[in-house]
Amino acid sequence: MQASINFISEFDSSVASFRSRVWRLYEYVSSVMPHVGFNDFDGDYDIIVIQKGSTKFVYEQFMKYKKQHKFIIFDIDDYHDNHHKFFIKFADLVVVGSSFLKRTWQHLNKNIAVLDDPIDVYDLNIPLKKFKEFNFRKIGWFGNTTNLPMLNQAKIPDVKTITMNGDIEWSPETVDKDIQRFDLIVLPQDIHSYYGASKGNCRMLKSLYLGVPVMVSDLPAYVDLAKLVGYPTEFILHDGEDWNERIKQIRSPNYKFKFDFENCRKIIMDNYSFAARGQQWLDIVSGYYEHRGKNRIKKILFFLDTFKLFRKVRDGRKRTIILFGVIKIHYTKRKKNG
Repeated sequence: MQASINFISEFDSSVASFRSRVWRLYEYVSSVMPHVGFNDFDGDYDIIVIQKGSTKFVYEQFMKYKKQHKFIIFDIDDYHDNHHKFFIKFADLVVVGSSFLKRTWQHLNKNIAVLDDPIDVYDLNIPLKKFKEFNFRKIGWFGNTTNLPMLNQAKIPDVKTITMNGDIEWSPETVDKDIQRFDLIVLPQDIHSYYGASKGNCRMLKSLYLGVPVMVSDLPAYVDLAKLVGYPTEFILHDGEDWNERIKQIRSPNYKFKFDFENCRKIIMDNYSFAARGQQWLDIVSGYYEHRGKNRIKKILFFLDTFKLFRKVRDGRKRTIILFGVIKIHYTKRKKNG
C-alpha cells in the first residue's frame, strides 16, 4: 500500500487501549512504511487514524480531515457510547475489538473490521511464573474499575484487586509482576450486557502469557482464545454457574491442573505479537483503502462517459432524461450503502 498514515489520539501510555491500538501500531507501521506520523496535526497524510476519545476532541479531528477528503479510520476498541454513532456512520473504516461490536454496528457502516489487541505486556521477556504446585489459594483480579461490578456480583471471597485505588495500585510498569503474585486470576464478565459482551480477550491473554492460570466467563473472545491455546474448559464458567463452587473443585486434591504455558506463550507470540497484529491491521486497511480508490476511479469514468454522451445529445428532452438518470443512480447507490 502506497499511502501516508497519521495516528491521532488524546491519550498516553497509561491507557491500555492507547498502548495496544495506537502506539504499538504506530511503532510497527512506521518500521515498515516510510511516511507515518503520530499526532502530527500540521502534516499532510492520506490516511488518518482517530482513536475513540472525548467527543470534542474526536469531533474536531474528524471534521477537520473529513473536509480535506482524507480516508478516516475510527478505532473504538471494545467500547463505544452513543456519542460515537456519528463517527461510526461517516468514517471510511471502523476498527473494533470484538465480533460482537461488528455485528452491533454494521447497520450504520458496512466497512467495519475486527482487530484483536496485541499482547499488552511491559516486558515481553518476563519469565513465566513458576509453580511448585497449583493450589489456587491466592486469587487476584485486575482491570479497569468499570469492570469491578462484575467481580462483586460473582461474590468470590478474599480476592485482591489490581486497579486504580485497589488493593494493589495499578501501574503499567508493575502490573505484570503483580499479577504473578497470584495462583489464580478471576475475570467474571456479564455476557448479557452490552458492555460485557463487547469485551475483547486482552486480560485473559495477558494472564496466560505471564504463566498464571485464569478463570473466566464464557465471553466469545475468551472462548476463542481458550480453543486456540488448548486451555482447560473447566476454567470457563457459563452463565449462572457458581464461581466459588468451581474454585472449590479445582482446589480439590483429586484435581490435577495440566497446561503447557511455554507452548501457550509461543502460540500467543505467533498470533498476538505487535508484528502479527500490526501486519493484520495493514492488510485490513490496505484492502479497504484500495477498494475505495477503485470505486472512485469507476465513478470518475462513469461521469466522464455520461458527460461525453450528454454533449453528443442535442435534444433537450433527452438531455434531461440522461441527467435525471445519473442523479437517480447516484442516490440509489448512496441509500443502498447507507
